[in-house]
Amino acid sequence: MKKIIQIHAKAYKTILFAFIIGISMVSCEDKSDEGTPEVKFIRVTDPAKSDSLLVGAYMGDMIVIVGENLSGIKEIWFNDQRASLMSTFITDQTIIVRVPNTVPSEVTNKIRMVFSDGNELLYDFTINVPPPQLTSIKCEYVPDGDTAVLYGDYFFNPEVIFPGDLKAKILNVTKTQIEVEVPQGATPGPIVVKTVFGKVTSSFVFRDPRGILLDFDTKLGAGWRPGNRQSTDPDGVSGNYLALTGKLKANWDWVDDYLEMDYWGQAAGNPEGPLFTGDPANMVFKFEVNVVNTWSGGYMQLIFSPWSNNGNSVNSDPTIARGLWRPWEETGSYKTDGWITVSIPLSEFIYDHTASNSSLKLQYPQNCGSLTIFVWGPVAAECDLLICIDNVRVVPM
Repeated sequence: MKKIIQIHAKAYKTILFAFIIGISMVSCEDKSDEGTPEVKFIRVTDPAKSDSLLVGAYMGDMIVIVGENLSGIKEIWFNDQRASLMSTFITDQTIIVRVPNTVPSEVTNKIRMVFSDGNELLYDFTINVPPPQLTSIKCEYVPDGDTAVLYGDYFFNPEVIFPGDLKAKILNVTKTQIEVEVPQGATPGPIVVKTVFGKVTSSFVFRDPRGILLDFDTKLGAGWRPGNRQSTDPDGVSGNYLALTGKLKANWDWVDDYLEMDYWGQAAGNPEGPLFTGDPANMVFKFEVNVVNTWSGGYMQLIFSPWSNNGNSVNSDPTIARGLWRPWEETGSYKTDGWITVSIPLSEFIYDHTASNSSLKLQYPQNCGSLTIFVWGPVAAECDLLICIDNVRVVPM
């Protein structure tokens, strides 16, 4: 029994030589201007799979249209997109053609063939365009009226819906990125992207209110250095934020007066216990950050410690697992273009303070009652830091 399939998008770089020779040998004797054009079936180009008949294909696929009286073809259209024809790939019984890579504006699910005598032939055939994929957002916290940047794929003439069923104004779009103006009145929740080929709901939560440990408006640090707060220069994404400032001139400069923030559970008056609930294996540590000045040294050490912590000896304790954010290491320096969201799974809180040991494990719940953020470590180049942080949270993956 012949099987009916749809082929996945592949860049067929060659058509088998034997197949081309075979059809070209009969092209002269088979060409005819007589008879009504007819399509019998469409198949893949590989002769070894000639029983693989197609009812659809993806953009860019090469296909073989099999029929009768086809040599007079002048134009071929897939939906409303015209494909290129090559005379050497046309006989009376076959047309080899590549499906256009351009997304159709009008979807008819038909191939339209125009012949030299003016006749046209329609044939049912689906061009498969995947639904949109929405993988991430540049910053989860963006004020109304500001620009949010979405990342993913297959953004073909998209519509973006923010929580509150608010349609966003599209500012710029490519196949993999959308810039939109956040609508007035947007509320926390998932974002939806729609195209004519389907829709997707974000796995992330816009302005995620869950698991907030520190927002620097009502939820503040506590301990020796609860952190310097400000709301402008640069502008914040949701009120006040933590500003870590200070110069790092040499390896392991201890600039804790300016580059450290403490949130000790006991000092904050929290009940004894962890700052968050849930299995760390399934949780993510998130925060918004704006790296204003070029950063070229020191790890941002994200250190959970016991509720009763009353000192910063945990910073250099080689037995305490921590997360390390060090984006400058790859290129030697780093800064952001405004605010972004950083996500680090708690399963990656496995390092000591030097990053030389990566076999530690977060001890939950006993070692998760306090939190310290401290920029400290090797310095590749002297830097005068301004790192802004907001909405520190632990949320489910």
